[in-house]
Amino acid sequence: MWFVIETLKQKYYENYGSDNRTMNRFSKYPSLARKVNDDICKYLSDNPDASVWLFKNDDIEKVIIKLASGHAVFELSEGYYTDNNEWYIEQIEYAFLPVLSKETVDSFNTPINISDYLLPEIGSRAFDNIKVLEFSLQSFNEQQNIRKIKSLWMDWTVVQERKYKYICVLANLQMYVGICINEFLFASNIFSCNE
Repeated sequence: MWFVIETLKQKYYENYGSDNRTMNRFSKYPSLARKVNDDICKYLSDNPDASVWLFKNDDIEKVIIKLASGHAVFELSEGYYTDNNEWYIEQIEYAFLPVLSKETVDSFNTPINISDYLLPEIGSRAFDNIKVLEFSLQSFNEQQNIRKIKSLWMDWTVVQERKYKYICVLANLQMYVGICINEFLFASNIFSCNE
């Protein structure tokens, strides 16, 4: 997946300067770099009206599903994704930065309000990312009447700034896992429960 992102970033950013590490990876694995480029070219020839930014690939989806299920298990102690398990992938979506509006990216990167959901299992790592916000509301008519409202928000787990982050939320019988790679690939995964 790294090769796909780097290849697309080279096409998107004018004068994109790959660092020495990136160039070393491309030269160290030329057949993989060529395969990624061939896959992108094949996608464009099979979909002549499509943009390179709409590139879809089964391998990318497989990696995203593996990452998402790993994060769900690690953070929430839920979602052991196997053929015999009660959790299954209901939806997977991903997009690259060039096709997303600023508002969509901002919305994607916003912490998620979990005030109406059951909290994750006590002791799970997800508790480290829960933030409590308190709002004070005051009526225009009654200056003395101040109402305080608390809400719970699940924040992102930042693995490496601007390189990799994810968020996991358990909502009713669904798990949402958002993944952001290199601030260029944005993925949403929804796991549902068979119960």
